Amino acid sequence: MVQVRDLSVALRNGTMDPNEVKITHLSHTESMRKMAKGVCLPADVIGPFCANDHVEALTHAGTHVDAPWHFGPIVEGKPAKKIDEVPLEWCYGNGVLLDFSQTKKSGEGISTEDLKGELQRIGYTLKPMDIVLIRTGAEELFDKDPKFGAYGSGLVRESLMWLLDQGIKLIGTDAFTLDIPIPRMVEELKKGNREAFFPIHYAGREREYIHAEKLSNLKTLPKPFGFKVAMFPIKVEGGAGGWTRAAAIEGEGILTKKPEILDLSVPILAEAMEGSYYENRIDHLTHVEEARKFVKTFGLTLDLLPSPEFYANDFVSCPSHAGTHLDAPWHFGPVVEGKPAKTADRVPLEWCYGDGVLLDFSYKQPNDPITVIDLMNKLKQIDYDLKPGDIVLFRTGAEDHYFTDPNFCEVATGLSGDALMWLFGKGIRTMGTDSFTLDISIQIMSQKLKAGDRAAYFPVHCGSVVKESCHAEKLYNLKKLPRPYGFKVAMFPIKLENCSAGWTRAVAIL
Repeated sequence: MVQVRDLSVALRNGTMDPNEVKITHLSHTESMRKMAKGVCLPADVIGPFCANDHVEALTHAGTHVDAPWHFGPIVEGKPAKKIDEVPLEWCYGNGVLLDFSQTKKSGEGISTEDLKGELQRIGYTLKPMDIVLIRTGAEELFDKDPKFGAYGSGLVRESLMWLLDQGIKLIGTDAFTLDIPIPRMVEELKKGNREAFFPIHYAGREREYIHAEKLSNLKTLPKPFGFKVAMFPIKVEGGAGGWTRAAAIEGEGILTKKPEILDLSVPILAEAMEGSYYENRIDHLTHVEEARKFVKTFGLTLDLLPSPEFYANDFVSCPSHAGTHLDAPWHFGPVVEGKPAKTADRVPLEWCYGDGVLLDFSYKQPNDPITVIDLMNKLKQIDYDLKPGDIVLFRTGAEDHYFTDPNFCEVATGLSGDALMWLFGKGIRTMGTDSFTLDISIQIMSQKLKAGDRAAYFPVHCGSVVKESCHAEKLYNLKKLPRPYGFKVAMFPIKLENCSAGWTRAVAIL
């Protein structure tokens, strides 16, 4: 049986993470009023509606992946990749856990000999494209101690280069940084020791690689290897980093060859065609700006730094439903199946990973919902029988409109309420669409509601209080899937505490 183990910390209000997060929750009642205003109907006509959230955070808050651009603008003599350009094959592979929580004190460096000794202890030989997880013990203090960033050990330049020489592209740590703690590096810098200041980050200007920081639950991994790791970063356009829902996948063996990974996600854009409900903002903080910010924070001067350019960062302000995201049961209502609905941070990750099935209804019109008969005919056409746990993807053709068409929200079809219930009866819990919503066009539903047809208004969203389920919206590249089944889908939502949805980097593993 497959188990997906969460290796991520939550983005939350009041966090002890030095990178602040602000989440504003819109209740079902508040969202109802907002929708009523948008469609010019009385709120009591619409009835209880879908909860939403607005998030303001740096892309390096919580568990995240640093892109090569974070380290510097040039790497290996060419422009550094930003987070939306990082090959997803780097972010999925066989995991190996190296535990230094008992052998290294906070502030100490992990040498090449330390790495070799730990690999010998666990009886493992690194292979190219393995994903190396380093446990320092700092995970025990995240969100508990405001000095979290001062704890943990870190790699040194020599040990990083040794890992890269073994063909490693992604390294993760439970500490605030893959370097030794910042206060210790600042002490050394004040003494004039520039080489001791962020050697791991600066090395990213010489060798192309990525690393993940602030992992969690590494201590819960039952074995140091024999599992796969997925940590696909959120696609923030032009970002220096991206949040990730890092996960360990156990119970289905390890990779024997590198699979092809198809990105099924759109980016979070500063100016998107997602409708007036979405006021996205992305501020890219340059390497020079972050250098100034750093020296001001730690009482340094710019001439002490090895370079006037430091690491880049980004500030993002957008709804939790911006870009490709996964709606949690809480989005649909506070009570589902007679019990409190799960928020995005509480959705079992097993719901978000499974066999994928693509059903192509791109020929249907926006006012023509997908019926039970349509589903049965399409499954017969592709010769597939649904089974519990499958992740069903609906291609409506909306993906062709996401980047350029201001009518993106209105161009595609969606499910009928009866079709949703039929899927529930087949054991389907997680579905996805390339459209703005799994319902039909909001404009068409609003017109029907104004004509007195209450049953036609968001039947899928309203019907989702019957069974705990998740909907992925604004998928992309569904037309590039080479076959209608025979692939895995992963769409782990970012761990936004108490939120109705979480951004996801949805992928197909072929």
